Amino acid sequence: FPNLAELYPTVANHEEAAIVAVAREFLPAGIFGLMLAAVFATAMTTMDTGLNRNAGFFVVNVYAQYFRKNASDTEQVWAGRIATLVFGAAAIATAFQFNALREMNLFDQIVRINSLVSVPAAIPLGLGLIFTRTPSWSGWSTLIVALLTAWLTQTLLQPEWVAKLMGITEPTERQLIDLQTAANLSVTILVGVLWFFVTYFFSLRDSLDEKQRLQDFRAKIQTPVQVSHETWTTTTDQERFFGWLAIWFGVVISLLALISLGDSAWWLAPAIGVPISLCGGLLVLSSRIEDHTSTLGESTPPEDSEL
Repeated sequence: FPNLAELYPTVANHEEAAIVAVAREFLPAGIFGLMLAAVFATAMTTMDTGLNRNAGFFVVNVYAQYFRKNASDTEQVWAGRIATLVFGAAAIATAFQFNALREMNLFDQIVRINSLVSVPAAIPLGLGLIFTRTPSWSGWSTLIVALLTAWLTQTLLQPEWVAKLMGITEPTERQLIDLQTAANLSVTILVGVLWFFVTYFFSLRDSLDEKQRLQDFRAKIQTPVQVSHETWTTTTDQERFFGWLAIWFGVVISLLALISLGDSAWWLAPAIGVPISLCGGLLVLSSRIEDHTSTLGESTPPEDSEL
């Protein structure tokens, strides 16, 4: 498709429209619509999972820990709903901010988001599991310092300065983007790690209760997982539910493919939906076998032990 710029003039990076162009050219209308629905569904499941997770983290680790220690379950549910709205509004505002960077391709935007958010969050998470002799506030303070450092570096540090420092006289646009990302990551990691270890000196003033809590935490980290001591609960209800869901999903997919492909290639419809229905049938069969096995195990009387 050499004419992507003509087909999609509003797309800044025309190569990103290649998947849509190929799908519109070779996929039938029904399958193309199904592909779009799957893309939107994938994005929605990722976003709502992140919103629920972040709201839960906020309610358990912040709201119920510092603001309302005796909050009831109902109050925590409402706090989670409000936190979901706030985080959703923040995500929308962030999306508008990145929408202004239309000249940057999707890969560079993902790298920028990771350098601004993921790396600052990974610093206290990784160091906190290894170096535990730090005060309780070292984790969130390191996160705040690393986030501020990443934002300031991204805003103030010019990639031309880094190129001049490295002796690159005429850097290309690709080199400038890579240099800015590398400089941002380097400064953020350096400042975040230094701040985390600086907080170690404040741990010398911790109370006895705080020291005991850290000692219990280290003991839990060093305790190996023993399978014999764990409680394993298996249920076949979910397995059976998803099995029947996959069966009917395969049937619907086959019907959509049959309608879209027409008389010329109708034989391809079973090849699309039958494997999905087959996997669902295996799940249903597995759940029934597990139910039958557990029923036999409960009905079999225990053998008398030898004296």
